[in-house]
Amino acid sequence: EGVHIDVQPGETVGLLGPNGAGKTTLVNIIAGYEVQEAGTVDIDGAPLDGLSPEKRSHAGLARTFQSGRLFNELTVAENVVLGAMGTGVPTKEANARAMQALEMLGLTDVMTAPAGGLSHGLSRLVGLARAVSARPRYLIMDEPAAGLNDHEVPALLEALGKVRTETGCGMLLIEHNVGLVADACSRVFVLASGALLF
Repeated sequence: EGVHIDVQPGETVGLLGPNGAGKTTLVNIIAGYEVQEAGTVDIDGAPLDGLSPEKRSHAGLARTFQSGRLFNELTVAENVVLGAMGTGVPTKEANARAMQALEMLGLTDVMTAPAGGLSHGLSRLVGLARAVSARPRYLIMDEPAAGLNDHEVPALLEALGKVRTETGCGMLLIEHNVGLVADACSRVFVLASGALLF
């Protein structure tokens, strides 16, 4: 209801709020999985309204999911390659992008492992690598720290820092982990009952 959020290139912005506040609905609207009743979604002034999630990906928007949504029977590398292929690049380019993302996030040691056998923390990093391999201008992360233990959160924080500095993409981080948001984000919005508190 009247929500306005902006993210600049190279900036990490946080979105906090209790369960049921509307965070996932907002993310689904931005990513094209749901249609808003009013208002617009745009990337650098170019409207995305009416575009499918796939076309929004081609326009430079990527997202990670709460559940991770990895293909468990595929290897880590194959999962990451799929992120690049989703933008329509040829297989050779997709493989190169995937390798770069795997190296950036320190996942080369597990790249041949089946995704289904990974720890929860590594699964989250693979999901992030898959999104990064799409070379987005903007990245939405829906609760990437959900289910992580105290030892896994610092690795995620380090990964987010690498993505920001090495890719320059703007990132919207939707989280319950206030400490992670405080450490990772330059600005924070708070959503409650579908409206921004600040």
